[in-house]
Amino acid sequence: MTAREFMTDMIHLQDDYLAMRASGFYHKRNEIRILDPIMQKYGMSYEEAEQAARNRLSLREYLRIINRKEEHV
Repeated sequence: MTAREFMTDMIHLQDDYLAMRASGFYHKRNEIRILDPIMQKYGMSYEEAEQAARNRLSLREYLRIINRKEEHV
């Protein structure tokens, strides 16, 4: 995993989440479908993934997630 791959995944996550919210098809199960692959890939909690999707994490939090993932590889 590279930082570029991580940031690309976060951008896609945010785009997908925003599209889901804007489309009027927001349901918890749809949210889980968007968040689950990222949670699995990066070992993120639901809360972290949701905040990342909403673009509410600081750069420090993103770095913490990257570092945590690299430690477990």
